[in-house]
Amino acid sequence: MTATNQDPIPLSAGDARFDSATVRKTLTAGQAITLQGKDLTTLLNARALGCIAWIRGYPTTATTSEDQVFATEVDVIAGRLYEVSLMNITPDISNTKQTEFRIRYVTGTASWPNNSSRLLAISLRLSQFELGFIRAFYLAPATQRVRFRASIGSLDGSTVRSWCPGDGGVLAVMDLGIAQPQNGSASNVPPGKTLREYYITAADVQIYYENRSGYTGNLTKYVEHGYFGDGRGHRRTWQIFNSAGYTQLADMVGVPYGDILIAELFLEVDNWHNGNGYAIIGYHNKTTLAVPEQTGGVPNKQHYYYPGTGGQWLDLKANGSASGSIVESMQSGYFKGFLFGAASGNDLQFQMIATGTRDLDGGTSNPPVLHLKFYR
Repeated sequence: MTATNQDPIPLSAGDARFDSATVRKTLTAGQAITLQGKDLTTLLNARALGCIAWIRGYPTTATTSEDQVFATEVDVIAGRLYEVSLMNITPDISNTKQTEFRIRYVTGTASWPNNSSRLLAISLRLSQFELGFIRAFYLAPATQRVRFRASIGSLDGSTVRSWCPGDGGVLAVMDLGIAQPQNGSASNVPPGKTLREYYITAADVQIYYENRSGYTGNLTKYVEHGYFGDGRGHRRTWQIFNSAGYTQLADMVGVPYGDILIAELFLEVDNWHNGNGYAIIGYHNKTTLAVPEQTGGVPNKQHYYYPGTGGQWLDLKANGSASGSIVESMQSGYFKGFLFGAASGNDLQFQMIATGTRDLDGGTSNPPVLHLKFYR
C-alpha cells in the first residue's frame, strides 16, 4: 500500500488515506462501506435481487368457471419493481380458444386471492395443448405482503382442465430492483413528441386564363381549372393562406414522413362540364397573388378522379414523400399554397372545379381546406 503525503485533509486518530490499495485476503469493515459517496448497502439494494418466490407443480385443476392452479406470497418494498410470471402450463380439455390463464393478487395477510380479486394479467385465449405463458410487472406502492394466484378459466362454461408438461408448471416472482422513472409513451405518440392537428382554410384564390389576364373580383375562394370552349382557353387557379395558416404550415417543416398521420385537401365540386373529372393539384411558394400569373408554380403533382359532384377529402399522402411531392414540399418549407390545373395543354382538362364562397349558379359552397395531423 502507498500512503499519500499530500492529502490536505487532516486525519483523526485511527484514520488512514491511500491513493490505491490491494487487499490479498479478507477485508473486514466494522461499519458501512462508502463508494463514491454512496453507501454500499444502498447501492446493492437498488439492484435486482432475482427470484424471491416460486412454486413448481403439476396441478390438474378442472372447472367450468375459474379455479386456482398456483399460489405464492412475497414481501415487497415500496418503489421496487417485480415481475410475476406463469409458465409451462396448458389446457388439456377445452373448446377451441375458450381457455384463459389469469394472475390475480391481494395485499396483506387477511385472505388469499379468489375469482373476484384484482386481475394483474391474462393469457391469450387458448385451445387444447396450446402452451400458456404470462409475464407482468408489479410496481409495489407500499411495503407489504402480496399474495399472487394463478388460475385457469373457462370462457364458455364448458369444462377446462390444466396440465403441466415436463418438469411442471411454475409461478414465480422476480425482484427487478428499484423502479426507474418511466420513459417513453403509452400510446401511438412517439416519445417526446406531441400530436398537432390543423384545419387551414384557403384565404384567397386567383384564376388565370390562357387568353386573358387573371382576376379575383367578387369570386374570392372560387376555384376553376381545365378547358372549356368559352374563348378563354386553358385555365389554372392559385390559392394561398393567411398569416395564421402559414404559421401552422411552418410547424410541419422537418417532420419525418412516418410522423405525418394525415395530409389531405377538402374540395367541394359544384360542376363538371363532363359529369365527372380529375382534380389536378400542384403547389407553389408564393404568399401573395399577382396579375399576370407568377412563375414558380409546380403543377401536375397529383391527379384525383372525381366522380360526380359534392365534397371530398383528397389524400395528399397518396403519392408518398419523394422529392418534389406535395407532402415533401410541406416538409421542406417550400409549400405556400395549392395550384389547380395542368402546366399547359388540354389533356385531362375538360372539366371545371367550382368551390368557394360563390359558385356558378350563384349558390354558396365550401372553400378548399387543408387538414394536417402529425407528431412533433
